[in-house]
Formats: sequence, structure tokens, C-alpha cells
Amino acid sequence: MGLTKEGEDFMEEWVDVEPAGRPFNTQDLDPATQRPFNASVNSGAIMSAGVVASGFSTDTSWRDIVDQVRKKWVDLCGGNDSDVGFSDGTFESEKSTAYNNFAIAYNLKGRRGLPRNVDLHKMLDVYLGCCSVEITTEALSVAAATLANGGVCPITEKQVFPSHVVRSV
Repeated sequence: MGLTKEGEDFMEEWVDVEPAGRPFNTQDLDPATQRPFNASVNSGAIMSAGVVASGFSTDTSWRDIVDQVRKKWVDLCGGNDSDVGFSDGTFESEKSTAYNNFAIAYNLKGRRGLPRNVDLHKMLDVYLGCCSVEITTEALSVAAATLANGGVCPITEKQVFPSHVVRSV
């Protein structure tokens, strides 16, 4: 979503695309740029959530942003809204034990800053909210097929993401 909405240049300003070779929950950042190594480590996923959140107005709630993410998953998964849900219980559990993620977020803010000065707590709520999206395995297989099909859902034939975005991901 960040690549589609913001473009590669803006996204790469905040998250690098290099292999990390480190544990997913490391607080290490690229020493030269102070960016997360990539979006597949927690720091990169948190910063990516910040990029996405920063593209919404400041009065848009984290829940509304996460619902937009959930709706994109619905499109990826073939358009059946009942296949993609949200777990409040998972969100509350994740948030109550997110000490390392809070440390990562403060580290990002202190070293690099945050995209468009997005609120750190909103960024984390968006990240944790994305971690709380629930998808059936069948729907997830359709999402994989959509990505393998250049961003076109094989069920709906809808272009969910542009092919150049899928290639970059």
C-alpha cells in the first residue's frame, strides 16, 4: 500500500531494500542511513506502517487506517469480506506485550525521525492492527495467486496492485 500510494522514492527514503541478515526483532538500523534494512524485519514493518499512516489526515483513526488495509486484503483475497477479519483480542494482546516494538519505534524516531512526523503511537497501533488482521488459509492462497498474477486477482480479475509494485515487493 505504501509503494502504491507514496511511490518507491518516498518509501525507500524510510525503509531500505537490503537483506538484513539479522533477527526479525533487532533494533539495528543501517549505520549509514539510519533506515531499517527492509520491510521484513520489525523495524521496517513498523516504519512501513508509519509511511502508510502518514498518508492519511491526522484526524483519521488507526482503526480506520487498518480497516483500509483490511479492505485491500479483501481485494487481494478475491473480494469476500467474510474471509478477512480483525481480532480485537489479538490487538489487545499484541499491544500489552509490545515492549520491543515500542523500543524499535522510539529508536526509529530518535535516529531517523518518522514520515511526515506521524504520531508514534498511531504508527504502532497501525502496525499492531495489521498484525491483528485475520485471513482464512484459502483466502491467503488467493492473495498469493494475485501477487503471482502481477497484482490481478484471478477470481475477480481486478487489478489490486500495479505490476511494478508487485515486482518491487
